[in-house]
Amino acid sequence: MIRIHTLPDDAAQAAMDTGEFPQAITSGARVAVVMTQSWCPDWLRMNAWLTGFARQEKPADRDIDVYVLVYNKTDYFQRFLKLKEEVFGNGEIPYIRYYSNGTCTGESNYVPRGGFLARFDR
Repeated sequence: MIRIHTLPDDAAQAAMDTGEFPQAITSGARVAVVMTQSWCPDWLRMNAWLTGFARQEKPADRDIDVYVLVYNKTDYFQRFLKLKEEVFGNGEIPYIRYYSNGTCTGESNYVPRGGFLARFDR
């Protein structure tokens, strides 16, 4: 099932310092880190189906940890934006990085729920 977590500030800080999220966040078998801004319509759609899956305890056949950072609501907005755009090379939102056992296996911007789940079938 999908479990949604708020990305801790110290994990965001570590990413800004090192260019990658810490192993404590990314070490699970199926992990997504979603970076977004609160006003983004694509994020609002994505958040709706993510929370629906979490509430319904779906998908039943796999566990996925989703860490969310709504970075325009943080004190470090500009610094994080620089990381996302200059280090990760992505200027769109939401921006999603996918991990398996500590390794980044891919990235995307908005994807519909089927596309999101398929990222973990590879």
